[in-house]
Amino acid sequence: MASDGAVLSDQENLLEKARLLLQRERELFELRLKFEQLAVWLAVGQALPELFMERGRSLPQLLDRVRKLLIGKLRLQRVLTFEVVPGELRPLAPGGDPRVFSDEARASFDAQAGGVCNDAQSFPLVAEAVGLDRFMWSRIQGARAVPILLVAGFDRAKAAFQSPFGDNDLGYFSNATRQIEALLGNYLLVGELEREKEQLERTNLTLGERDRELSQATDELRLANETLEQRVRDRTAELGSKNRELRLVFDNVDQGLVMIDLEGHMAVERSRRIDGWFGAAHGAPRLFEYLAADRRFAEALDVGLEALRDDFLPREVCLAQLPETLRIGARHFKCRYLPIEEADVWVSLLLVIDDITEQLTRDREEAEQRELLAAFSGLMRDRTGFLRFMEESEQMLAELVHATATDTRQKQLLHTLKGNAATLGLQVVADLCHLNESEFENLGSLRPESRERLRARWDIVAEALRKLAPTGLQKMLELSEVELKRLTQRARDGASALQIVQELEHLRWEPVSRIVDRLGQQAHALALRLGKGDVHVQTESDDLRLDPDRWGPLWSALIHVVRNAVDHGLEAAPERRAAGKSERGRLRLSARRQAESFRLEISDDGRGVDWARVRELCHARGKPADTPADLTDALLSPGFSTKDEVTETSGRGVGLAAVAYAVRELSGAVSIESDAKQGTSWVLTFPFAFAARSPSDGASR
Repeated sequence: MASDGAVLSDQENLLEKARLLLQRERELFELRLKFEQLAVWLAVGQALPELFMERGRSLPQLLDRVRKLLIGKLRLQRVLTFEVVPGELRPLAPGGDPRVFSDEARASFDAQAGGVCNDAQSFPLVAEAVGLDRFMWSRIQGARAVPILLVAGFDRAKAAFQSPFGDNDLGYFSNATRQIEALLGNYLLVGELEREKEQLERTNLTLGERDRELSQATDELRLANETLEQRVRDRTAELGSKNRELRLVFDNVDQGLVMIDLEGHMAVERSRRIDGWFGAAHGAPRLFEYLAADRRFAEALDVGLEALRDDFLPREVCLAQLPETLRIGARHFKCRYLPIEEADVWVSLLLVIDDITEQLTRDREEAEQRELLAAFSGLMRDRTGFLRFMEESEQMLAELVHATATDTRQKQLLHTLKGNAATLGLQVVADLCHLNESEFENLGSLRPESRERLRARWDIVAEALRKLAPTGLQKMLELSEVELKRLTQRARDGASALQIVQELEHLRWEPVSRIVDRLGQQAHALALRLGKGDVHVQTESDDLRLDPDRWGPLWSALIHVVRNAVDHGLEAAPERRAAGKSERGRLRLSARRQAESFRLEISDDGRGVDWARVRELCHARGKPADTPADLTDALLSPGFSTKDEVTETSGRGVGLAAVAYAVRELSGAVSIESDAKQGTSWVLTFPFAFAARSPSDGASR
């Protein structure tokens, strides 16, 4: 038993010695690994400076050399470098597309200068951003505003076969990073110093060249100074001569000439006409203060010069917005502005002013003469229609002058009078109506003097007609041969005296055919004036006659439908060709009696009503727009127009409202049928009780 115990003790001793031997072998192995690792990192540290010796390389090129060194020496799978900017990582070496770097991942990056990730789950956001599963990372900051992230390690497939990174690895890696940071900083600093040195050398060369040029210029100046006094005397004499010549021009030219800077200050030198027209100006006052008597001109000039100084809009646009007309007292002037440039910069304007008072007087007198001639021609061409126009216009003017109608009605009256006057060639009256419309829009009402000016011009036209044709203003009956034969036959057939008298009374009423033809002629003339070409106008009517006192307001208002069709509807020839239509627009006017009603129709083959635009305007103004009837009511309401600008022909939203008013007064109804690019048809229907009999009705009873 004793021998057995001794043997057991020896075995235990041997096992202990073996264990100690294995422990020392392991420690020796670990020391050898640490030594080898240290040797590798020392080799990396020794090799790094050589990478930064060669000048002229960019930052990505330098980092790519560092990356390849670390991969080769440390046997790493990947070494990556990124610029860290908000929200993403921008690859430097190797290059590539930016990678998402969330705020949470950035917080981990900012919290410490470096770290180790042996499991992607411990730093999932950073691991996902860099695309590695086991890695070390460190930050390169230095003097750069944007930090650089240096990452080295393995992806998921390789990480399973590699030992985890330890604190020693991170320490060596961090030391290498600091060395790279220092080397990179020195490299960039040396590069900056070299660039400054090169710049300094170039500056020295430039200064040397400048010194030589200055020396040469000094010599030249010395030579020039020898004759400077004589040159000054010669130049002074030359300038004096030119100033005298310029003064002669200024004193004798029949235009006002003055230069103003962009602040509006007037130059001291200006033509004599300026002081003669507007009074003496002392010093260099601002033009819009000097001409403040015309407030509109002064305000527009001030605003226009401010736009030129701001230099935001194109200069040509600003120049076009400067006021062109000036009125001082009873005199009218026209202004033109010529820019004065220095180095492609507008520094001042030459204002050229012409007195156009006499020209305007001649133009006005000629326009008035043309208007009287047009009135006389209209009377001779269509006596009944022109007399009806005169009577209706007198009634409208009476309402306007005495201001007995509502504002809406006054606008309708002005617009109707303007349209009918322009159609008949009474352009001065039409222009006055247009000015009154604009005044209504701007002031909300008409001044009494504006009403009286329109009334006075109308009285002049009417009085001239009475003098030229004293018998022409008497009403005359127009009787066709067919109507005369029909009336004669009625008498022969035994019609009573009362029936014959009734027939004769109806002959005082105007034939609808004459009215329709008159509207057609007006449409044709308007189309030519608006550049719509030779429009084909088709008129259709039966032998119906209507009471002019009752139906006259409607005939006056219908000119708005005609003008609307020509101006809004019919396209110009190029647009019609592009749409596959004939170049000549077509307009059809029809007046027919039906079984229980009287029907008027005005149709065109133009572009049609823009119902989408009408609906859009209805929504903007809070009007219903759910049904076609809603859209028609909106189109006929006061102030409603699809045009963005007002012209002498249309755009105020008044004319169609006047038509609707006249139709309602006759208990009629309006409907509009319109297809895009196909045309529009206006249909006006009235109960037949409001229409007169035709001659054939009398014959049949």
